[in-house]
Amino acid sequence: MPYAVLQTDLNTPSVEQLQRAARFVPGLTAGDGHVLGNDAFGILVKDFSEQQAGALQANLRAEGVETEIVEQSFLPQLPPIKFVHRLECSSQHLMIHDPLGRAFPVEWRNIMLIAAGSVRLSKFVSKVKARVSAGKYHLPVSLERENPRGTELSLPRGICHYRRRAALLPQCGKV
Repeated sequence: MPYAVLQTDLNTPSVEQLQRAARFVPGLTAGDGHVLGNDAFGILVKDFSEQQAGALQANLRAEGVETEIVEQSFLPQLPPIKFVHRLECSSQHLMIHDPLGRAFPVEWRNIMLIAAGSVRLSKFVSKVKARVSAGKYHLPVSLERENPRGTELSLPRGICHYRRRAALLPQCGKV
């Protein structure tokens, strides 16, 4: 069963605190603390074993960072993302254009959240190009970072979650 480690306050832990804490967590190194530090706010890690989550929590507590461990299944789930290619604003509604070019309006009173901006994402990627040398198998792993710009749109009660990448909302009229 996967676990997540969550912050209990709004103070972001420093990279140094995360590096020192990560050194003694099974499967992590001090270098991983730097990667965690890039996205450290709210949910610090997901998909950890109970042992890993407990070790990280204890090490962060020693660094003065309080956290909680929760089963990942208890975290709220966003509905699956539907990608859109175009959004248009009017005073009555937001017009959403799906990838097939179909348009449908969503009244403003039915929109729960619109967020636009750039979010830094860090992920470990293993390349398929493996090599064997001196009888040892090497699978290169690299850290990739991206700052996707886009717009997120969520409707109430988890009905839908839309995403438009690489552009921000156009200027809206009366809303």
